[in-house]
Amino acid sequence: MPEHAETTVAERHKTRMHERHRRNILKLAIGGPVAVVVIGVVLVLVLRPPRRPLRRVPRGVAPATAVAPGPPPRSYQDKQAEALFERALRAAETDTWLSVDSYLLRMKRDHASTPFYTSHQSEIDALRARTDAALGRAR
Repeated sequence: MPEHAETTVAERHKTRMHERHRRNILKLAIGGPVAVVVIGVVLVLVLRPPRRPLRRVPRGVAPATAVAPGPPPRSYQDKQAEALFERALRAAETDTWLSVDSYLLRMKRDHASTPFYTSHQSEIDALRARTDAALGRAR
């Protein structure tokens, strides 16, 4: 008989069962806590109280009037007129009068009917006078 006897069917079966048992214990050791956490998260999400609204409307006030109306939105043309005027002012600070002249001409050509232009007419005229004087133009 050889020194290393072949293992019997019963021994192989016993070894396989032992390995399977170890794998099952490992699955339970990892899967159990994971399942507990998942169930806990689901329970917290399901059983938590509903959210409250962020703002409450006072009693007796209609929801439409509960919020004070803000200023009307400014038009794109009005914003562009303001941007051109700010560029003209910055160019005047650096004495680049041809740029100032260009910005003021664009404002008058494209944005003369905007609320910004009409409300800042005196400032625009003063900057126009400074520009004309700097460029040696008679008005």
